[in-house]
Amino acid sequence: MSGGELARIWAELRESGMDPLLTKLSQVLLLRTRIERVVERIPREHVASGGKSNVPVRLWAVAVAAEPERRAEALTVVRATRRIYRQTSDFLHARSASVAPSDAELAAWHETLTALEALLPESGP
Repeated sequence: MSGGELARIWAELRESGMDPLLTKLSQVLLLRTRIERVVERIPREHVASGGKSNVPVRLWAVAVAAEPERRAEALTVVRATRRIYRQTSDFLHARSASVAPSDAELAAWHETLTALEALLPESGP
């Protein structure tokens, strides 16, 4: 699934007539999928092993893989993404006091993941 397809799904979810709670939880799952897709795209020379296990640790490789002049920005984005990953886990596994994130949280998370994806552009077709 390409970044464009994920963006289309995000837009469709926002405009769907689905129950608001289900819409938010679907968006949380989509954000989580986006994080895992970025981890899968990390160049092999920046990680010790393949796969996507231990996503929060592997996210640091995004900062290492970033262009030298963007490393400070990359570190900030990776730190924020690690928090988002933990928070999405809490929502998806019902470990949060709140049932779903607020619209403002979802918007901020979406913006952060867009910045993360820009640090590691997709290659190939």
